Amino acid sequence: MALTWDITECKLDKEWQKENWTAIEAMIWTTMVIDIGEITTENIDKVVFRIRCYQKVSGINYNDVLAIVPKLIGLRTNVFNTKDTDFRKKLLEVLFREVNLEMNDRH
Repeated sequence: MALTWDITECKLDKEWQKENWTAIEAMIWTTMVIDIGEITTENIDKVVFRIRCYQKVSGINYNDVLAIVPKLIGLRTNVFNTKDTDFRKKLLEVLFREVNLEMNDRH
């Protein structure tokens, strides 16, 4: 399934949006990583928490994305929201994969 998104509900200045498009696009794709399909005032802390968790276990730098999350309240994608337990399982799988890669690099 193709990723679809909508930022029309975000309160973004057109110039800011243009200047920050790379980070906005990264956040759109990040919704698939964190398994949350929209950013709201009610779930923004969960969005940030999941991004930070994924950043920690994967080693991927999400600082540019984290910096703009508050401005993207209203972003919607067709990503299915998962339960916290399912997200934790996903994090463990990433962690195990990263450790396996490190161990294989040593041999």
